[in-house]
Amino acid sequence: MTHRIFKVTDKAIENNMDWDEAIYNGEIETVEEFDSYEEAVKACEDRYADDQVYGVE
Repeated sequence: MTHRIFKVTDKAIENNMDWDEAIYNGEIETVEEFDSYEEAVKACEDRYADDQVYGVE
């Protein structure tokens, strides 16, 4: 299974969407993909510190 770092789009931020609204409306985009969840979490913590914009799946 592939794990990914994703971010909410600028449109979602401008419209003050929460995570659920952004996902429901398709306003998320993949930033990077990883083979393991641990790698994705570490990369997200190291490179993308804003947890309001970036997440791991």
